[in-house]
Amino acid sequence: MLEKTKQEPPLPKRSIATRAFDVSQGRDEMNLIEFPLTLLTERASEGQTSMTWTDDIIENGKMVNREVVVSGSPVWGLPTAKDEDILVGLLQLTKAKNDFTDATVRFTRLELINLLGWPNTLWSYNRLAQSFERWRAVSISYKRAWRDNSNKQWTDRTGFGLIDSFRLIDARRAGTSDVMKEGKSWFRWNGYLHDSFRAGYLKKLDYGIYRELDSQIAKRLYRYLDKQFYGPGRQRLDFDLRILACEHLGLSRNYDTAQIRRKLQPAIEELEAIGFLGILDPADRFRKIGWGKWKVTFGRKSSEPKLDSPKEPVEHAQRTDRPEDDVLWRLHQLPSEEQQRFERDAVSSASPFLRTSYQDSQGPFRDATRRKLLADHFTRLGR
Repeated sequence: MLEKTKQEPPLPKRSIATRAFDVSQGRDEMNLIEFPLTLLTERASEGQTSMTWTDDIIENGKMVNREVVVSGSPVWGLPTAKDEDILVGLLQLTKAKNDFTDATVRFTRLELINLLGWPNTLWSYNRLAQSFERWRAVSISYKRAWRDNSNKQWTDRTGFGLIDSFRLIDARRAGTSDVMKEGKSWFRWNGYLHDSFRAGYLKKLDYGIYRELDSQIAKRLYRYLDKQFYGPGRQRLDFDLRILACEHLGLSRNYDTAQIRRKLQPAIEELEAIGFLGILDPADRFRKIGWGKWKVTFGRKSSEPKLDSPKEPVEHAQRTDRPEDDVLWRLHQLPSEEQQRFERDAVSSASPFLRTSYQDSQGPFRDATRRKLLADHFTRLGR
């Protein structure tokens, strides 16, 4: 069994009993969501010892370049997909044990294995030990990419690991008296991260959903979008496809657009199937906006980006001499399902400029754009 002898932290003055943990009321630390800290697989490419992620954001009217570098140790290497699951599980364990009030978390390995939903097998215990070693040894540097919630600024945090120290107690090999004497397993969060806990840079996470998702891309996309959806009016999100996929989800930068879409689509369908995302046709989900530039759109299921419905019942639509009203009148003569299908086809076949104008505009300009793309589609069909 992999164990390290480390100085055990003193017992807290006041012990907080573990509550029955409601997985739907989990927590996530928002700095840990913004950029990938692990591989998407269980094995690094040959010779790969580090990962770098970068993007540009606007802050106070200025362009800010953010960068995160994750460096694995020579012995333990880079964190992998399973290590990401364990890291998210440790956040839930901390929530259950002390509600983020103490950097030191005491637990039994079986508690953590059960929380992760893993089988109670030797593999699980060995994999936990490996992950603790890896998270203790990894070095992470945030350059203008760590959000200091106490002053609401992006700042630097360089050369640290998420876990400072740990000790795992093997109750199966130790006698009962030894376990009682030595206490439970424990780990201590790094000070930078615990400061962020105390500053409240945490968000709710439905850990039950996270744990049941199949693919690591779906898990990572779920956490990232759940953060971005937070706040009033954040029901529709548009991202640069390549930046989202490569810098925030960790897909290979060697992928072309078609490969990125193929990799993302199954993860998106997982999130649609559980009702987290509204369903969109791929033509509406992925939109080309320029030479080599694509956008991807996500909407909550309750407010799925939809084409406008007529503001009045179909039977009240009247034909007039105005061309724009004639377009709507002809559309209203179709059955309801065919109307919706026609509008979807009209949007997907419209020029990129017209489609983007329709999707990004509001009010009278949106109504006029809608009539224009409908009229164009009627013309294409020869109606």
